[in-house]
Amino acid sequence: MPQKTVVCPTCGLEVPAGEFCKFCGNPLPQASRSHTTEELDNEDNFSSPSVPPDTLPSFDVKIEGIDDEALAILLARAELAVINEELDRLIEQIGATRQALALEKADKAVLVARAEGLKESLGTTKARRRALLGVKGMIPLERTTRELHLFEDKIGKLDEIIDTLDSVVYEEQRSELVDRVKQLKGQLKSQLKESKKWVKEMGSRRKEIKKDASRLDAKYKIGDISDTEYASSRSKLERTISIIERALVGLEDIIETAQEA
Repeated sequence: MPQKTVVCPTCGLEVPAGEFCKFCGNPLPQASRSHTTEELDNEDNFSSPSVPPDTLPSFDVKIEGIDDEALAILLARAELAVINEELDRLIEQIGATRQALALEKADKAVLVARAEGLKESLGTTKARRRALLGVKGMIPLERTTRELHLFEDKIGKLDEIIDTLDSVVYEEQRSELVDRVKQLKGQLKSQLKESKKWVKEMGSRRKEIKKDASRLDAKYKIGDISDTEYASSRSKLERTISIIERALVGLEDIIETAQEA
């Protein structure tokens, strides 16, 4: 019986059913509908849009030249990694604040206000995480790579049972599979070229934002902006840079996997 699989809501990859994703380590949905290998044979599983455009969450960063859906998938995965770290920090801060409240000489008013602020931030961060988890699926290069592996695997399985098949049937089936593999390799070549352009666009955008951060530093040092404004703006820029860098690494990993196909 084929092993049951589920789509990881964090990285968007199909993995064996269980508690955690074998690729990214995040929890897997336990009630999700599983898919058999036969269901994955349907080409629509690879080619149909995975994220309706009107449901895409908004992002602080815009990158020209990248399809909106593909960009949302890459940025959502990257931001989820950032958010998971932020949630860990918030939980630690809430725990530390509660411990401080238990101290005899604690400034209760200050600590209660801090705890409320942290609780609000925790709620906002969790809500954002839920929105990002709704961005599922794969970018075109991933889908094509995965489908190519599937059809190459089919050819291998067909070759293993050659002695049990009529020679004409074998040749017919193998010819169809080989033709599909050739078609997919052509798509892969085109998508690799496009994805490498995306890498350059993301790298350029990262440089622009780093320049913005440098400009902000200059304004702060000459006294044009306050400490509060500087800290808030610097934090947002650093977060955006971190998301882009993670998305860039993710895209480069996808390209490397495709090149090995």
